[in-house]
Amino acid sequence: MSKYEGLGVFFVFIFVILLLKGIGHAQDFVKPVNKICNINLVSDVEPDMTSLDSIIKDITKPGMTDEQKCLEAMKFVNEHRFWAPSLRTPGYGLDEGGTDLILLMNSTIPTICQQDAALCSILWMCMGYDVRYWQLKGHTTSEVKWGDKWRNLDATFPEVAKGSDGSIVGVIEGNKRYKPNISYIEKYDDFIVGHSMTMGLRKGENFTRYWGPISKDPDYWIPDLNKEMPHDKGNERRSLATIIEKKPYRFETQGCGYGNGLWVFVPDFVSSDWKDFVEYEENIRVPQTKEGYVKSMSPAKKGVIILKVYTPYLIDCAWIKGKCKKETNDSLNIYVSKNNGMNWESVWDARLMKTGEEKFNIPVRSIVRQELSYLVKIEIDGASAGFKDLRVETVVQVNPLSLPALKTGENSISFDAGEQTERITVIPEKNKFPELKNQWSKEIEKGFVEASMIKPENENALIIKVKAPGNIKKISWGGRFRKDAFQMSYSCDNKEWKKQEVSNKYIFPGTDAAKRLIAVYEKVANLPGDCKTIYLKMGTTNDWIRVVQYLRADVDYSAKINNFNSKSFPAGIKVKYCWVEEKDGKKEEKYHTEEIKSVPHKFKIKVEGSERPVMKWVKIEYGEVE
Repeated sequence: MSKYEGLGVFFVFIFVILLLKGIGHAQDFVKPVNKICNINLVSDVEPDMTSLDSIIKDITKPGMTDEQKCLEAMKFVNEHRFWAPSLRTPGYGLDEGGTDLILLMNSTIPTICQQDAALCSILWMCMGYDVRYWQLKGHTTSEVKWGDKWRNLDATFPEVAKGSDGSIVGVIEGNKRYKPNISYIEKYDDFIVGHSMTMGLRKGENFTRYWGPISKDPDYWIPDLNKEMPHDKGNERRSLATIIEKKPYRFETQGCGYGNGLWVFVPDFVSSDWKDFVEYEENIRVPQTKEGYVKSMSPAKKGVIILKVYTPYLIDCAWIKGKCKKETNDSLNIYVSKNNGMNWESVWDARLMKTGEEKFNIPVRSIVRQELSYLVKIEIDGASAGFKDLRVETVVQVNPLSLPALKTGENSISFDAGEQTERITVIPEKNKFPELKNQWSKEIEKGFVEASMIKPENENALIIKVKAPGNIKKISWGGRFRKDAFQMSYSCDNKEWKKQEVSNKYIFPGTDAAKRLIAVYEKVANLPGDCKTIYLKMGTTNDWIRVVQYLRADVDYSAKINNFNSKSFPAGIKVKYCWVEEKDGKKEEKYHTEEIKSVPHKFKIKVEGSERPVMKWVKIEYGEVE
C-alpha cells in the first residue's frame, strides 16, 4: 500500500467516525420552521390590540382608582374611532347584531353611539364593574357602577355626567339629554367577548397594513349602514380628522373612513416541506423546478390540495391567481369554502378554457366578504392537467387608529410570538339551523371537512364537530345566550360528555340592570394529548334560535412544526415600516427594516422632523414575496 492509499483509508475512517457521531446525536438537528403562529407586533404609541385583557393591561396602571380606570376606558374608546354610520352587524353571522370590541376596534374606524356604549361597557365589565345601557331618544349611552352608584361616561362626545359637587353621577342626575318619562334603561346589552387577534405567517407569505385605503374601489371596503363607502366626514365636528389631531402621528385618509391590509401567499411547491403549508393533500406530485406544474401523482385518480387563509380582520375581497395547463379530456377545478369545508362553491372550471396553458385571476369577493377565513381547494383530474405560480391575495379592512404607529423621537417596538398553535373558528349561521341533518353524512365523514354540524334527534341542541390537522390544545367557546336557558358540554368521542362550567365573569348576581342575554366565553385546556377531534354541544331549554343570539367556537391545535428555539427559529422574517418625515417644509419618505432572529425581539426606530410623522404602512414578511 502506498502512503497515499494509506492516507485515503485514514480519511475514510475519520469520515465514518464523524458520520456515526452525527447519527448518534440526531436529536441535535432540528427541522427548519416554516411557519410562525400567534404573531404580535406592538409599538409604544398604541395599546396592544390583541385582546380585551391586553388592552386593559396597557390603558390602566396599578394603583388607579375606580374612577381613573373607567375614565381611561372611555378615553380609549373615544380615541380609536370616530362618529359615523358603521357596521350594524360586524360580519360573520351576527344575525341580530352585536358589538365585538376587538373586531370593531381593529377592523373599522366609524362607530355609532350604541356601539360606543357597548365598547365602554365591555371594557368596564372585564375590569369587574356592572354596566347598563340608556336610551335617551336619539342617543344611546352607558353607565358603569362603582362605589354602589351608577356613573355616566359617554365616549361619543366625549362627556361625563357631573353633579353639583363636581363628582361623576348617573344619567338622571347629570346627563343633559335625559328626558323624564321618555329616556329609559335598556333591558339588555348587546356586546360579545372572546375574540382575539390570532395572526400567523407561513413561509412565502406577507401581510402589509396601510394607514389608509389601498383603493376606493368597492372591492376594498365594506358598506356602512347607509350602504355607502365609509367616509372620513371631512371637517365636520365629529370627523376622523378630530381624532387624528389627538394622535402623535398622522395619516392620509384620502376622504375614506377605513384602511386596508393585504395578505399575499405564494406557496413554494418546489420546497421539500411543501406539505406543511397546506391543510390537506391527496395524490399530488410536485415539480422539481419552479417552471414545472403541480399535477396528480396517479392520473387515474383526482389530485386534491387545500390551502387556508386565516385572518383576525374582516375580509373585503380576495383573488386566486396562477397558471393552468390541460389537454382535451383533462379538468382542473377550484373551489372556495367560507365555513371550514362544510360547503364548497365552484369558482373556476378549466374545462371552459382552451387546451394548453392559460393564466387565471379569480375574484372571490362574493364568497369571502366579511368573513375571517376561507379555504381554497384545487382538484386536478387528468394526465396533463396541472397548475403553477399560485398566488392568493386577500384584502382586509383595518382601523388605522389601532395599528402599531410611530411618533416623533425614539419608538420602542416589540415583536413576539405566543404558543405555536393554529386556530379553527366556527360561527354557525342561525338561519341555516333548521336545514341541519340529524347525522353526519358519509361525504363529510370521508372527505376533508374541518368543521361540521348536526341537530341530533330528540334533543333541542346543536352539535359542532371540529377535526383539526394537529393535536387540539385548547377550546374556547361561547357567545350571547338567553340567561338560564342553555347548557354547554363537550366530548372527544361523541359518547362521553363533560359539562362545560360557565363562569360568572360577565354575570353580576343581584344587579339592578336586567339582562335578557348574557355574554359567555369559556376555555378548556386539559384535553387528552392525542385529541384531534372535538364535539361541542349547545343545548337549550327553549327554541334554539330564541336562546342563542350568537355562537362562536375557537379550536386551537398544534401547528405542523417543531416549537422553534435558538437552533430552529425561522430565517427570513422581517418587519418593515414606511413613513414620511417633514422638516423645513420638505417631506421625505423613510424606511426601516428589522430582521427578526428570536422572540421576543425588541428594537428602536428613531423618527425625526418638526411635524408629526405621516404613517404609510407596516409589513411583516416571511421570505421574499413580490
